[in-house]
Amino acid sequence: MAIVDFNSPIGKQLLKNLYAYSRGLYSELYRAEVNEKGKSYTDYVHQALDMHLRGKDNYDPNQAPLEYHLKFHVIKRELHNDLPTHVKKAYRERIKIVDPDKFEMVHIIPEPAKEKEPAEDILDFTEHDQKLIFSEIEKEINGDDIVERIYLAVAHDKFNLSDRAEICKECDITHSDFDNGKRRFITILKRVFKKLQLTQTS
Repeated sequence: MAIVDFNSPIGKQLLKNLYAYSRGLYSELYRAEVNEKGKSYTDYVHQALDMHLRGKDNYDPNQAPLEYHLKFHVIKRELHNDLPTHVKKAYRERIKIVDPDKFEMVHIIPEPAKEKEPAEDILDFTEHDQKLIFSEIEKEINGDDIVERIYLAVAHDKFNLSDRAEICKECDITHSDFDNGKRRFITILKRVFKKLQLTQTS
């Protein structure tokens, strides 16, 4: 297993991305700077790196890039695992997809007093379907670096697929690469939804 040099430009960017991701997800899941486990968002990054460097994170470079793995197979999992039981029961992931060109995924912790958004033009899936969707999309990406960056931006960094300039700047990709990657990503989405035979709820 190759060890990342965190003093290199690539290593520094990886750390920056991990901290940004952990901070964003942490703020959605927890209401205080330190949670019930005594951890802040930085602790989850340190935990993920420690697990990886000790070979305890089950990383397979043939299955996913390191950044993707640390974000979604380690940091996200540990953040969710540390949620109190009553919060885990309340927490639901909802995916909103108006059409492939305006692809958007959001994670929401519903509040009792907050009414559910209208279902018009929104695909609403069960938790089981959501897991299938994410799993199939990730399989289809299959190491395509540009598509992966676009997917991460819209799935976890709260961009819409229409935010071309913002995504290019944030993900450090050219407009041309984005346009080509977007087409490949939309193809993946259509293939996944066809494969899973998912339809819009009424």
